[in-house]
Amino acid sequence: MKKILLTCTAFAMAMASWAQVPKADVLDVVFNADGTATDVSEMANEISAVGTPKIVTSDRFGMNVLCTASENNGGQTDNTFIIPMTEQIWNAIVDGHTMECFVRPFWEGGLNKKGWSTVMGFQQTGGAGLLLYYGEWCYEPHIGGSYHDAWGGAPEFKEWAHVVGVMDGENNCTKIYVNGKLMQTLETSGELGRPNVSINPFIALAGDLSSSGVVEAGFTGDMAIARMYSKALNDEEVQALYNEIKSKDTGAEDHQEEGKFPNLRYDEKGAVIIETPEDMRDFALLSKVAPYTNAEVVADIDYTGYNENISYYGSNAYAAVFNGNGHTITVNFDFSGTETTGFVADAVNGAVIKDLTLEGNVKADQKWCGILFGENYGATAQNITIRANLHSDYAGACYNGVLSGWDEKTCTYENIIIESTLSGAGTYMGGLIGDVAGTTYLKNVLVVTDANVDDKTQNSPLIAKPRSGANFDNVYFVNKGGLELSIGGATEITMDEVNSGAACFMLNKGNITNPVFYQNIQEDDFPTLNP
Repeated sequence: MKKILLTCTAFAMAMASWAQVPKADVLDVVFNADGTATDVSEMANEISAVGTPKIVTSDRFGMNVLCTASENNGGQTDNTFIIPMTEQIWNAIVDGHTMECFVRPFWEGGLNKKGWSTVMGFQQTGGAGLLLYYGEWCYEPHIGGSYHDAWGGAPEFKEWAHVVGVMDGENNCTKIYVNGKLMQTLETSGELGRPNVSINPFIALAGDLSSSGVVEAGFTGDMAIARMYSKALNDEEVQALYNEIKSKDTGAEDHQEEGKFPNLRYDEKGAVIIETPEDMRDFALLSKVAPYTNAEVVADIDYTGYNENISYYGSNAYAAVFNGNGHTITVNFDFSGTETTGFVADAVNGAVIKDLTLEGNVKADQKWCGILFGENYGATAQNITIRANLHSDYAGACYNGVLSGWDEKTCTYENIIIESTLSGAGTYMGGLIGDVAGTTYLKNVLVVTDANVDDKTQNSPLIAKPRSGANFDNVYFVNKGGLELSIGGATEITMDEVNSGAACFMLNKGNITNPVFYQNIQEDDFPTLNP
């Protein structure tokens, strides 16, 4: 009798739990098999497709889902849905609301990349969003004049997660829940700030509102649920939503996606393995949306058939480690029409380019272009050899340079060998760097600069515009081209000293026990970083 009573009690409690499942009154998106989406909330908001959204079936949960696994993680998303931010929606959420998503994240290589992508959002100096932000779930509303980040812990690769963000205006707090569990509560007060855009604002799925009207900060993965409520849900209501989802779990295997770069391979630490020109191209494309991705070069690569370089200038600048492992990449870049670019267009603090040889040719007709970096914004280059030519068709001061067009913040170059030719109409080109606007440290460097330029008086074998931030430590140069501009604080030597091994000895500071530079006098006319 007792057992029967307990069973009945448990059943009653379960029924009570189901009865408490709240109904989304602002937005409740259902994805249709024909590639459309419908809002089944009482507002029945218009939903517009961007591009051609991909709808697949989740056999595990018996729902159609929006699949963005092949979109640009953290970048512009071309195939998704948006909902116009009407006054009816805004008035319903400004004082308090709840955002709910059920999503399965996907990122290249199965690793949680650093950076920022939006699961569902309408942010632009205002608004709110559910995010994957620097490796964690995050709910970020703009309340009382500033953003507030409630953190929900790290996601699991290709594992479904129920993520709920709550703005509770009545109790002056902001909360985030993951899989029914309250993860963090913040004290907040004030109204939700309006997105600051000149266009008509919208709520984006698998992405965020932008000032230009595109969907940015894209989320890659699956989305089964996207809902909004006009009130702040409590713990029990959020748990009831999660319980309802769990009840639909059949345990079946879900569909599999290859992602945007299905042929890329990763090592055990998550670095991309670069073995072929196609690997290099795909990594370059990936770096533009996942700039924290490390790379390991495992073979010499003839990259002359491709013009795709690493990162973008000013947006998603490279911030990881590119390890050449002593290999050579041969390039034939034509950067005509593009300002501030190079093998790495832009690199920031945390980026390290090391143990790499670059050979070939780089052509530019804009400012601040380089063979290695377009802009170095605090990165480090170690054990780099460059045997390449830099040609500029820019009619005026272009500030192009072999190592970098533009250095800012604190930049470090250590153990560098350069043998290059500067050519073309451009002025203020440098055999090392175009313009140093921050603090640049150059240590153990040999640069041999030839020239075929229109004006030798306005180009430099070292730094075209050094200002006061260039620091030279054990730096030697050969001015084969007779360039006359800003020699700077390096030591001028002759080709005889290079060929005889004297320069190699000086670069090693006389250390023959553990040298960094090597040269076989009988065979080598030039020092090398590889014995």
